Amino acid sequence: PAVPGISWFLETNVRTYVRHTNGDTGVWFFSLDANSRLAVRIARTFWRLPYFYSRLKRLSDTTGKDESRTYTGSRADRQSTSYKIRIEFKPTEELQEAQDGTLEHFLLERYLLFAAGKTGSEIYSGRVHHVPYQFRKCTVHECSQQLLTASGITCDNGLPVHAAHSPGVEVVVSPLQKL
Repeated sequence: PAVPGISWFLETNVRTYVRHTNGDTGVWFFSLDANSRLAVRIARTFWRLPYFYSRLKRLSDTTGKDESRTYTGSRADRQSTSYKIRIEFKPTEELQEAQDGTLEHFLLERYLLFAAGKTGSEIYSGRVHHVPYQFRKCTVHECSQQLLTASGITCDNGLPVHAAHSPGVEVVVSPLQKL
């Protein structure tokens, strides 16, 4: 069950999609930023995930006419490289589930994560449980970010080639198992 003050928080992440030598496919996180100090502490401790505390805000158009959204953030965690992000977008479709074989299904419907052990030489995995994501494609009007650079990834800082928005889902991660 959801725990007030712990279970709901804003989060943004930098991740890639990997295949372990045993054939399992899943997600590897370079960084996860959340606006809950407690959630960050719990995730670092129990799931060995690279969570960082950030000041994240989500703003919506108050007129309800154009449905534009603005998402801003800056890392407040002194244990990592700082960044700032500002994304303004407008959904262009109704919410839908990703269909098998689509890019959205590949990106959203992941049910296994991988994480490094304390020394970095051990790999752990954990099952991720959630209902299928509801998403909608969107048009990005503004995107200024250093989040990828803060994660050690160099890229063109222009508008994204593909963008989708999801209101999110409740996620439960099983205890990690050493591979």
